[in-house]
Amino acid sequence: SGSIVHGNVSASGNISATGHITSSGRIQTLSHISASGNISSSGLILGRQYEQIMTNIQYDFDTAGFVYLPWGDTDNEQSNSTNKFANRSVVVPGKPVKTIMRSPQNHLGANGEAYTMSLWRAPAESNALTLVSACHATATGTNREAITFDWRNPNSGSAATLVETGDRILMSLSSSNSQNNGNYNITHLFEWHYDNL
Repeated sequence: SGSIVHGNVSASGNISATGHITSSGRIQTLSHISASGNISSSGLILGRQYEQIMTNIQYDFDTAGFVYLPWGDTDNEQSNSTNKFANRSVVVPGKPVKTIMRSPQNHLGANGEAYTMSLWRAPAESNALTLVSACHATATGTNREAITFDWRNPNSGSAATLVETGDRILMSLSSSNSQNNGNYNITHLFEWHYDNL
């Protein structure tokens, strides 16, 4: 009717019991934990947290097809400066899950313009940026469309992998879009792994 465990418990599926599950070690699951009653602990309960990070940017891809993105929603300046936007440090390991991009003026393109969103990292001990992963999406030209970059299924890009604690991270966007001075509203969904505190 229950289990008592004196070592670690690890499962990629369900752990269930009609009584208590007690462990002097670590209980870890890669699936969901659900309860009809309380979940309590005399220590920490750590898990993953999701964060939305919004970016507004004005950019002319016809002049330069690549830009680093700011980490805020109040900066509409055009800039390709890695120093200007290098203000995001990783506290716990994490990765992007999904990114949605819109253009209020329909500047995403009408001819199947391709976009690549990329995640870059500079390790704590270095300033050299290296590409972590990239995700591709294509505009369809529909009115007020939203382009989705699904980092789990990156359309011939590379699936998102974890950036590590202490990394400095940047996101970039590249495209062959010939629209001039387009305004772009971008929202990233990041998954942070607080079980690695």
